[in-house]
Amino acid sequence: MASPTVTELAARIDALEAKLSPGPLVLTPPITIGSLSNVPAPGGQLAAQWAQDVTGYVVHRFANKAALNAWAAPTGAFAVQTDNGILWRRVATGWSQQTPWYGTGTLAGVAGGDAVGSVNINTLTIPADPGLRSAHITSFTRFEVTAADTGGASPASLQLKMGGVLYEQADLSPEPGFPSTPWYFRNIAMSANVDLGAGVSALVSVVHLTQIPFGSQISGVGNPAYNRLSVVVTPRGQ
Repeated sequence: MASPTVTELAARIDALEAKLSPGPLVLTPPITIGSLSNVPAPGGQLAAQWAQDVTGYVVHRFANKAALNAWAAPTGAFAVQTDNGILWRRVATGWSQQTPWYGTGTLAGVAGGDAVGSVNINTLTIPADPGLRSAHITSFTRFEVTAADTGGASPASLQLKMGGVLYEQADLSPEPGFPSTPWYFRNIAMSANVDLGAGVSALVSVVHLTQIPFGSQISGVGNPAYNRLSVVVTPRGQ
């Protein structure tokens, strides 16, 4: 039997293809899902533009922040750092952290003899971020106050500040008529909610203010159950 010619082989291949695919796929218009209006319909053809668009909406993963910074992402894109799990969102000027930032510390000791004037007993620095954020600040402090510190023109006080701005102040002086014992305890809780502008780095501080020697001193130094400053920073909208 003679071998089939090239023309005969081509005809056989055409016949097999006709059986496998009886006709060309119908060109189905794209559909809208969410914010994308060029999503391929079931059975439809894939368009390169759809693949490009949907890639920009994927939460991409990077091993570290340096690798993330190397990606020139479009505004609104999300990405996650796999070394620490932090989620980021691209804004016009850089990457804005979407996972809340948290900072905490135990208040330092302030002895009565060292408490004259204004003394920072703890500080936390909120790192800068290109996005808008809100800072939620709380502090709890246990003080010993002498009965001799009755206030007057310069009462002892505790201040909660951010960026040098006073947000809350608590009086540490005894009430008039307090028994003349050497010391008594005063538990002070303060809090503040502050909106942060884009690109702002802020110093949060708890300040002990007095002009009376041995008027008041911190108690339970180094014990976070007695003395602590905590800051939680969360992203916010425009």
